[in-house]
Amino acid sequence: MRVLVTGVDRRLGLAVSRELAMRGVEVVASADDGADRAALDAAMAGVGSDGVVLHLAGSNAAGHDDVLTAVRAHDVERLVLAAPARAGSAQNELLERRVRDSGPATTLVWLAPLLGRGVRSAVTDQLAGPVIICCSDQPNPLRQFVHHDDATRFLADRVMEPITGVVNLAADGALPLDRVAELLGKGLVRLPRAAAARLAPECLAPWPIADTTRLREDFGFHCAWTNEDAVVDTRRSLLTYIHLGPVNLARRSVLPLTEPGWRPDLSPWPGHELRAIGPAEFRGEFDDAIDPQMGTFTATNVGEAMGGPMTPLSLQIALLSLRAGSEVAGRLVGLDGLLAHETQARSMCSFGHGVFINVSIIRGVYERMPGSTPEQADAQYLGVPLPEGADQSALSLADAKAVGTIARKGALALARLGLSEKWLLGEAERLGRPAVDIAALTDPELDARIWLLIDTFVDSQEINAGAQMVGAATLSAAERRGTGGELTAGSLASGRALEGVQQVAALVRTNPAARAALEKYRRDPDPMRGFAQDSPELHAAVSKLMADVGHRGPGEYELANEMFADRPGLLLESIYQAANAQRSAEPGAAAPAQRGLLERAAGSALQRRERIRDASIRIYHQLRLALREKGERLMAAGILPDRDAVFYLGLDEWAHPPADATERVGRRRAEREKLEGIELPAMVEGDWTPVSFSAVAESTQLTGAGVSRGVARGRVRVLTDPEDGLEPDEILVCRVTDVGWTPLFAAAAGVVSEIGGAMSHTAIVAREFEIPAVVGVETATRRLQTGQLVEVDGIAGTVTVLPD
Repeated sequence: MRVLVTGVDRRLGLAVSRELAMRGVEVVASADDGADRAALDAAMAGVGSDGVVLHLAGSNAAGHDDVLTAVRAHDVERLVLAAPARAGSAQNELLERRVRDSGPATTLVWLAPLLGRGVRSAVTDQLAGPVIICCSDQPNPLRQFVHHDDATRFLADRVMEPITGVVNLAADGALPLDRVAELLGKGLVRLPRAAAARLAPECLAPWPIADTTRLREDFGFHCAWTNEDAVVDTRRSLLTYIHLGPVNLARRSVLPLTEPGWRPDLSPWPGHELRAIGPAEFRGEFDDAIDPQMGTFTATNVGEAMGGPMTPLSLQIALLSLRAGSEVAGRLVGLDGLLAHETQARSMCSFGHGVFINVSIIRGVYERMPGSTPEQADAQYLGVPLPEGADQSALSLADAKAVGTIARKGALALARLGLSEKWLLGEAERLGRPAVDIAALTDPELDARIWLLIDTFVDSQEINAGAQMVGAATLSAAERRGTGGELTAGSLASGRALEGVQQVAALVRTNPAARAALEKYRRDPDPMRGFAQDSPELHAAVSKLMADVGHRGPGEYELANEMFADRPGLLLESIYQAANAQRSAEPGAAAPAQRGLLERAAGSALQRRERIRDASIRIYHQLRLALREKGERLMAAGILPDRDAVFYLGLDEWAHPPADATERVGRRRAEREKLEGIELPAMVEGDWTPVSFSAVAESTQLTGAGVSRGVARGRVRVLTDPEDGLEPDEILVCRVTDVGWTPLFAAAAGVVSEIGGAMSHTAIVAREFEIPAVVGVETATRRLQTGQLVEVDGIAGTVTVLPD
């Protein structure tokens, strides 16, 4: 089937075109509204007589006539025409007559006013003012809407299923205007008709309230979004602007987020070519080609949670969200040309289905930021020491002049972060409420929730990118002072798991009943029942810990992974080992008194970054749970072989799995298993090959970056999975850590990781809890062996193998 989509509503048209493509339909062309007759005829000819025309009609009556004329001229078999409903409008009656006389089988859809995240229209303008205005002679008029997602789904259904006739598309029922205002957190102001006509003339226009009986009974369609849900979801759009009379003003108090549904432009920059890199046998299906002129990459920072090989759905969502964040950051800094294009397209790339940061781009960004240099980018992301004296350099005259530009285009990010962060934390709390029964959702409601969670997660990564900019700027300044490697932040969200483990371990040390219960039930399939029976104090403490960190866990950006809520034994075993450890790491809740203003600012930026990241992961875990439910349903329908197969579908496949879904899943699982057998390099310079290694002899010294002061001696414990556990006072050696590994820090004498930098998770948490740590020690997990006695020097950045 081939479909022509035409209409003035570009966002809805794009969304329907994308939905049809996901359903396997060929969208052969699109046009604006039929104003260009030649273009319309050419597009119509491409549809063919057996195709379908979907016309998203606006107010251009001439455009309607041209489309209807072209449909008759090209003998198109079916027409779906969607137009905004208008109460008591003679234009509606006229259009219905024209459609009846047009010839082909026609479905005419009257659309209620559209709402939803990303929608900008005259209707959202009415809701975007400081208050909502209505006329006092209609003190509480009713409002009815349809969510953008429901409009997209229904119009795609109409293309696929030839049910003809006239139908109203709207959510059931209607809302009083005071309820709309309440949902938006705004006041409702009732004015005399003359005053309302001057300040908000649109409020005097009659509002269509549609009968949806035929929608339900004849078309079998039920909106996934209620009127209330649609209003709440529109708050995301109203973040970005304020409507004052005839003027829309951009809100400078929030970050300039991308539009929901944004996708990067992955084409090469004009005159440049893209090249696939890495051994052909280890290139993943979803790996990226690169611009060789911007070919330096590192796994530092992103490798903590996205080291790979990731499942296809996890990888595509991760890359989409990180690139969206980079696009926002690029606009804040004022990037243009090649650098701006590559920032949104290849700031993050996949090699071997692991995620890497493009350091070439970061170097370019640092060149644009006053007081920063490409060498500082290398120091932060590659661990390359700064040239002697570089940390003491002062702002040049050119830097000082550039401050004004950065302030105008990017420095407002700090002020904008406040409201953006507040909105995100509220969304994380709202979307994670226990009252949401995912299993009770209809299939359309479940799909709508998944898309909402994906879009909100992308938003969270964009806000996180703003926080990263602030953190990077303050860290860079601190490093110029020589204090960047000593920063702590106090009570970090990412350290909450370790802090909670320490608190429960302290209870176990002093409470015999708690110790006995932990020893008895920690490996039980349902330990909480035993805790409640034998030690209510332990039950309460562990319950609180799970509520705080249950959404986090090992490899938390991999959707197929289980989190602490799924594997409470990870926390319970860490509590047990911490209770028996000789050292007792305690969180540095208060910043050292001697820290200066700059260091305090950097610490505050780290705290904000970690709060935003924690909210982002809360949203991501809700996405994980919703996709598990989707996988269960697809398995029950015989479309997928098992629940977790859904994670091996692509971003444009999970909602409408292709006919060969089972074969694709099998092929992609085999590819992931092959990629798990190699070790990706921590750094890529133009090309990459799997890492080779050799064992380390006694008295040999490995080097990395010392990120947490102190010296520790102990036996090595090489771990590839935190579930394998750590004995008290051992040296934890691993490829990389994320929040899922931090409970092990409670029993560790020291930590060594292959990937990381001064701002990495390992470094920040180790400093916070005063655990000696060295990061960036390449191939440490292959070169060191469990049981070896080593000394970890967190100042010098060395790991020395000692004789027994």
